[in-house]
Amino acid sequence: MFLHKKWSAAMLATLSFLCISVGVAKASGSSNANDATFMARYEHNAQIEAELLQQTQTTTGVNVNNPNVVAISKVVSMLNQQISSLYAVEETLSGSRSEVLNGSWTSAQRDRLLTAHRKLLNRIHTDQQAMSRMRRQHKNVQALALRFKAEQVALHALQWQMSHLTKMAQHQQHPFGGGLGLLQGAIYRLQSTVIRETNVWITLQSPSWQGNSPATINGPAYDELKVAVPSLGSAAIVDAVAAQPIVKDDKGQVLPAAGAYSLVRPAGAAGVTIDSVTGAITIDPGATRGDYEVVYSQGAESAIVILQVVR
Repeated sequence: MFLHKKWSAAMLATLSFLCISVGVAKASGSSNANDATFMARYEHNAQIEAELLQQTQTTTGVNVNNPNVVAISKVVSMLNQQISSLYAVEETLSGSRSEVLNGSWTSAQRDRLLTAHRKLLNRIHTDQQAMSRMRRQHKNVQALALRFKAEQVALHALQWQMSHLTKMAQHQQHPFGGGLGLLQGAIYRLQSTVIRETNVWITLQSPSWQGNSPATINGPAYDELKVAVPSLGSAAIVDAVAAQPIVKDDKGQVLPAAGAYSLVRPAGAAGVTIDSVTGAITIDPGATRGDYEVVYSQGAESAIVILQVVR
C-alpha cells in the first residue's frame, strides 16, 4: 500500500461499505420500475467509485505527502459516507411506501421514522455550524453545501411522510409528494461529485495516469431520456446524469473520467442547454421539441446519448 495507514484503513472501510451497499441493492427486490432503475444506477455508480478507490490504493509513484492529495482524500471519504447515509434513508422511504399506501403502519415503523428524522436534524444542525465556521475561515464549502442540500431534501421527504400518513392512498403515483424522487436525484448528483473528486485524486496522486489514452467509453445514462417541455410560467426542468460514463484504455483499465459534455441541437432549436462538466441538461419553458444528441468526449473517443424533448 502506498497511502498512510490511517487513510488506507479509512478508504478500505469505505470500499467495503460500498460493496456491501451494492449487495443490498441487488437483494432488495421491488415491483416498482422506478425503484429498480434507481437501484441499478446507484449500483453502477457505486461500482465505478469502488474501482476508482481501488486505484488510489494501488497506483505507483504516489506522493502521499502532497497536501492536496490528503485534502481531497478527506473530501472523498466524507462524500461516500454521506451517500451511504442518504441511501439508507432512501431505502427506508422506498420500503415503507407500500406499507403507507396500505394503511398498515405500526408503532415500530413510526418510531423508525422519528429516529431517522431526529438523526437527520442533528446532522443538518452540525453541518450548518460547520459551514458557518468554514466561511469565517474563508474555506471552500462547496462539497459541504452539496451534502447540506441533499440532507434538506431528505428532511423534506421524511417530514412529508410523517404529516400525511392518513392521506397517502390518493398519492400512489407520486408518493411522498415527489420527495423520494428528489432524494434519489440528490444521491445521483452526490455520486457524480464523488466520482469526479476521486478522479482528481487519482490524477494528483499519480500524474502518469494523464498519459493513458481512452479506448472505450460506455455511458453515460440520464435520469430521463424523454422530457416534456415545461409550460410557460413553469420552472425549468433539469435532467441529471444518473449513471456516470466508464472510460477504459486499450488494456481495460478504468481511467479517470476527465472528458466534457456537449449538445448537438436540431436546426434552429433553442431553450435546451448542457453543463459541459456535469452533463446536467436544462430544458426551459417553451424549448424547441426534437431529438438532441448528448456527446461525452474524452481524448479521441466519444459516446452519444439521444434525449427526446417532447410536448
